[in-house]
Amino acid sequence: MSNVSSISLSQLQRIIKREIADNLDAFYWLVAEINELKINSNGHCYLELVEKDAESDYIRAKISATIWSSTMRILKPYFESATGESLASGLNVLVKVQVQYHELYGLALNIVDVEPSYTIGEMELKRRSIIAQLKDEGVFDMNRELEFPVLPRRVAVVSSSKAAGYRDFMQHLINNAQGYSIKTELFEALMQGAAAEASIIAAFEKVYERADEFDVIVIIRGGGSQSDLSCFDAHDLAYYASQLPLPCLTGIGHDKDVSILDMVAFKMLKTPTAVADFLLNCFVELEMYIDSLSMRLKKTASMKDKYLYLDSRLNNLKSTIFKLLHKDELKVNERLPEKLDSSVKRLISKNLYHVNLIESKVAAHDPNRILKQGYSLTLHKNKIINSTVPTGETIETLFHWGKLTSVVSDSKKNARD
Repeated sequence: MSNVSSISLSQLQRIIKREIADNLDAFYWLVAEINELKINSNGHCYLELVEKDAESDYIRAKISATIWSSTMRILKPYFESATGESLASGLNVLVKVQVQYHELYGLALNIVDVEPSYTIGEMELKRRSIIAQLKDEGVFDMNRELEFPVLPRRVAVVSSSKAAGYRDFMQHLINNAQGYSIKTELFEALMQGAAAEASIIAAFEKVYERADEFDVIVIIRGGGSQSDLSCFDAHDLAYYASQLPLPCLTGIGHDKDVSILDMVAFKMLKTPTAVADFLLNCFVELEMYIDSLSMRLKKTASMKDKYLYLDSRLNNLKSTIFKLLHKDELKVNERLPEKLDSSVKRLISKNLYHVNLIESKVAAHDPNRILKQGYSLTLHKNKIINSTVPTGETIETLFHWGKLTSVVSDSKKNARD
């Protein structure tokens, strides 16, 4: 063995480097998936790129890559602005690379450019695949098929307490001009980053366990970049949200695109304050409906004295509704039955039935309707005649087409009277 020729490791590496030196200056456009990504304090970005089998997801090849800080300062905002995504694990990318070889660090790639349009296409294909999967699973429309409460007084809020959107939402609800009272409870969750999806699902699970304590659930965030919103396109998050037992409202701040979570929610609203306005508008619409019902009741009741009791029914109804609406009656609200929505519906339906019944009775005795049937009405001094009229007095006879004025020449009582 002493006669065997040998070389050192560094010598071998120099030979490898020399052998491939002719191709080290070449550039290649490479398609790969980012398997790992880290950015150090100097701004250099270190990645592991992989190629996976399309069917089994098995890694067929992998290599280290670097984006030096001087290049990263240009590529990062360019890529995020074009795609709405950050460079991160799991993304498929089309990058321009140069092969490098170092005696200590081995073979690696230097990334000098990236093509965002390729990633946009891959992302859209993935979105379409997730939407199709949710539809195949029969859950895509489940949340929208729920019945929305008449008064959404108890709101479960999934958000971060530090989010600007959460603060805007709460201030908008608390400081509403009408003084409506809406009870909220925050279920804390991360709203961006790699851990956001799992954090939001965990918050959903807590709401699910206490679903009978709330009327609706809202998911809100505010601030941050468009690139922080990728978690809202995840299949598992959308799948879980679609099956929540409460109507789900979203206000997660998409400026351009609609997320998959928005699509499966009961209703999508652009911002947290828009969600607050939507909830408050439910109270406004109910109050307007009650006022309209009040006017109908008063108008109908004034036609006949025997229907005046409807005023008291109206007052009782309005009292019950306003106890639900206003802050100064909050303690009374808490003592009311849990199923207030159904109670309100029954009260309104019952009183509306009475209004319609009375209106039909009044319409049946409308003088104009009777006159059109061929009858006439005779008045003396604007009063219905129910006794003899002295000779020489003027009387008026009303028909549906007009009236006649006559002078009494003779007046007699019936013998049977």
